[in-house]
Amino acid sequence: MEDRQILKIKEVEEKIKQISLLSEKEYFFNSEIIEGIFLNNISVDCSLNFENTIILGSVSIENVKFNGALNFSNTIINGSLFFASNFVANDLILKNVKVKGVVNLVNATIMGSLIANNLQTDGFLSLTKSNILSDIILDDSQIKDAFHAGLSIKGDAYFKNGIFKGSVSLRKVFIEGSLDLMNALFDKDLDLSEAQIKEYLILKNSKINGKLILEGMKCKEIIKK
Repeated sequence: MEDRQILKIKEVEEKIKQISLLSEKEYFFNSEIIEGIFLNNISVDCSLNFENTIILGSVSIENVKFNGALNFSNTIINGSLFFASNFVANDLILKNVKVKGVVNLVNATIMGSLIANNLQTDGFLSLTKSNILSDIILDDSQIKDAFHAGLSIKGDAYFKNGIFKGSVSLRKVFIEGSLDLMNALFDKDLDLSEAQIKEYLILKNSKINGKLILEGMKCKEIIKK
């Protein structure tokens, strides 16, 4: 790692602002080593590709409009991923991503799919209040308990108060805490086949217009009321 240049937080921000002024369809940060990513209150007019990068700190993106896709496939994030109140015009891809902290996708609007199979987190995953218009794929993901700064963080997965227009697949997912679907709307199928939930599956006030598939799913208890 010592022989490779590390992109500083400010450098990443400036690159993204510069390419937004150009007519590029996609910009590649592939295989870079990046100090961290902090973006807020900007518009990005092309797709961003961070595939195979190593991010030494956290990713914090808030109130950003992405007019393309955002791809973090095969990335290692040595901190948390905070993605709040953002708009993505295409897919958000977190396939095979390892996060050494929590993943908080609160209040996001994603016009495409959330592709996050084999996502690994140390701490919770939250899609609270998010609106995702196409499919969600979280198959084979692992949401584990963690300790950060002396605090214990449960490996819960939250879909509370979200609107999910496409099919949602959590096949063979491992959740060390609970899966909380309270007040969520699922327009199509919700597939929890062979999911391993150590604590509770919370369905209170959720609405599933498609099929709820529970074949082989294990949890401590299903809470419906």
